[in-house]
Amino acid sequence: MKSSVSARLNLKVPLDVVEEIEKLSGPRQRSKFIVEAIRDRIAAIKREQLALLMKEGYLARSDEAAELAREFEPLDMEGLGAD
Repeated sequence: MKSSVSARLNLKVPLDVVEEIEKLSGPRQRSKFIVEAIRDRIAAIKREQLALLMKEGYLARSDEAAELAREFEPLDMEGLGAD
């Protein structure tokens, strides 16, 4: 979510990174470029966290899923005509 309220940050950034930002951001667009980069990184971290939570959930429920599959196996076989 974008906010119209801003805060000023004073950051130390390696010179080589500043030079790359200058090359890629265009004239007077450095702050916008940095904000977009930070937002992209935040979104990536949130996706990674969600993926980890989903994996943990799937693993925690795997025994239950296997049990359900065993319970329905006779019905599945019946539906396939394997009486």
